[in-house]
Amino acid sequence: MAGTKNSGKNVLSVHMMGDFWIALNGERMKLPGSMFSKTMNLFILMLLYGEEGIPRRKVLELLYGEEADNDSGRLRVVAFRLKRQLIAAGLMTKDDQLNDKGVFRWMPEGMDIQVDARMFELAAVRALKTQGSGNRQERHGNSRGPVSEEQKKLLLEACHLYEGELLTDLTSELWAAENQIYYQELYFQCVRTSMQVFSEEGQYDKVLTVVRKAAHLYPYEEWYIGELDALMGMGHWKEAHEVAEQFMRFLADEMGIRPSKELMGRVRKINAKIKGSSRDLAEIRDELKEPGGIAGGLCCDYLAFAWIYRYEMRRLNRTDQPHCLMLCSVTKKSGQIIPEEEDGILEQVMSCLGEAVGSCLQRTDIYTRYQKNQYLALLAGARQEDYGRIFSRIESRFRNCPGMRRYQVHFFHSPVLPGEESQGRTE
Repeated sequence: MAGTKNSGKNVLSVHMMGDFWIALNGERMKLPGSMFSKTMNLFILMLLYGEEGIPRRKVLELLYGEEADNDSGRLRVVAFRLKRQLIAAGLMTKDDQLNDKGVFRWMPEGMDIQVDARMFELAAVRALKTQGSGNRQERHGNSRGPVSEEQKKLLLEACHLYEGELLTDLTSELWAAENQIYYQELYFQCVRTSMQVFSEEGQYDKVLTVVRKAAHLYPYEEWYIGELDALMGMGHWKEAHEVAEQFMRFLADEMGIRPSKELMGRVRKINAKIKGSSRDLAEIRDELKEPGGIAGGLCCDYLAFAWIYRYEMRRLNRTDQPHCLMLCSVTKKSGQIIPEEEDGILEQVMSCLGEAVGSCLQRTDIYTRYQKNQYLALLAGARQEDYGRIFSRIESRFRNCPGMRRYQVHFFHSPVLPGEESQGRTE
C-alpha cells in the first residue's frame, strides 16, 4: 500500500489492518514512543477519523473512559507531546495545530494521507450502499437491489484492501477492540455480498479469489462452503473433493468439531459426482500415490490411523504375523509433563520426537500424533524380541536433536497377536 511522492505532494501511507506501520513516500518510518502510549493512541485516532476529525470529548472518553472528566489537563499534555514528536519527524510545523476549536484533526498541507482502514471502509460502504463512518456502532444492512458495475468493482476493492484485523497490537484498548469488530463485520458483509453477486452471474473465479482470502484470514466453515460451491459451479469436482477433505481433516484435528449439515450436504454431492464419473484408472492410481518419499513409517492423522488399525486387525485373523501397538510419551527429566504455557517448547520437542519415530520405523508401520506429548504407532510384524531395539533406536535419534537431552521418552507397548485380543503391557 506504500505510496510514493506524487505531483509534488508527500504521501504518508498508514497501514492499520493486519499489522501497523507508517511509510513516507514509500520509506517506512518509526515515530518515537510506544504504540501503547496515550500519545500514539491519539495519533492513531486522528488518522482513523481523517478529515472529519474527532471531538475532544470523544477523545477523552476513548482514551480515559470513566475518568474522562478529570483528564482534560492530561490530554493537553498528550497533545503537546504528540505535536513535538511530529515536528521532530518533519511531519508538521510549530504553526500547525492538532486541536481546532475542540476537534482533534491532523491534515498537514502538502501531504496526501492514505489510511488503509479508511480506504477499505469507503469502498465497502459505497459498495453496500450504506451510510459511512458517521456512526461506527451501527451494523450495515445487507438488503440490496440491482448491483451496478461500479459497486462490483468496489466490492472486490474492499475485499482486496482488508488484510486482517485492525490494530491487533491494541486489542486491549476498548476503542480499538470495538473498531476491530466494526471493520470485521463490514468485511464479512462484503464477502457474503460478493459470493452472492458473482455466483449469480457465474463469475466463480472472482468468488474463489474472495472466499479463499477470507478463509485464510478467518478459517470459518462459511467461506469453505463458498469455495466448494464455486468449484462445483466451475465443474472442478476433483479440486472440490480435495478442498472438502482438507477442511474436514482441519475440523476434526485442529478444531475438534463436527461439520454442519450444510457442509455435509456439499460433501455428499461432491462424492456422488466423483464416484459416478468415468475416470481413468491410471488417474485414480496417481491420485492415491503417497506424496514425497516412502522411507520410514507412514504418518497420518488419528482418524486414518484408526481405520488402518481396524483393517490390520481383520487381516491378522488370516495371517500369523504379530503386530505391536506402541505409545511414546515425552516428559521433562523430572517426569513432569511440559506445561501448556510452554507450548512453543512442547511443539519443538514433539517435532523432534515425530522425526525420530518416523525415521526409525519401517515402511509398513504407521504412526500418528495422539496427545499433546504422545505419538501412537502400529508396528507391523514386530515381535517381542524386537521391541527393545526399536525403542533404543528412537530414543537415540531423539537425543541427537539439539537440546533434547533435557527430556525423557517413555515407551508403552501392547503386543497384538493373530486370533486373540491384545494384552496391555508397559515398559
